[in-house]
Amino acid sequence: MQEKYDELLKLYIGRYGRAVGRSLLEDNIRNLMKQLSIDRERAVEELYRREVEKPTSAKSVEERVIVIEGIDAYIKYDGRNFGIIYLKTPFFTDDLSRLGRVLDYVNENLGEVISIVPNLGFTLTATSAGAVKGCAIIYRKKKTQRS
Repeated sequence: MQEKYDELLKLYIGRYGRAVGRSLLEDNIRNLMKQLSIDRERAVEELYRREVEKPTSAKSVEERVIVIEGIDAYIKYDGRNFGIIYLKTPFFTDDLSRLGRVLDYVNENLGEVISIVPNLGFTLTATSAGAVKGCAIIYRKKKTQRS
């Protein structure tokens, strides 16, 4: 179990930084323990399965990172007519200006934003499971960008 925990910790630190990564990992373990009524060891195993092991039937999706005014945004889908960008917002209220800058960039350069979908769950600043961890920005591509 310790090896899987260490691998998860390395993954979370890589994604969110040292302080946020460690805290978020512990929050996610506690959340699984509560949701599934399991002990810590089984929660680590389940989180490892979800975060590290890939389902054999799933096709891998190529993720691209674009930097918008110093902000990492993740292109999760780049289709013929639509695109989806994911933006991490671990400190939601502080990250609203980042979200605004990304929305401006998308509208000006990529296409019309048609929806913003929140990713809810535990974060460092969460007082419940309902905190916004990030959001998906769905946009309709400009006609000139459609392939």
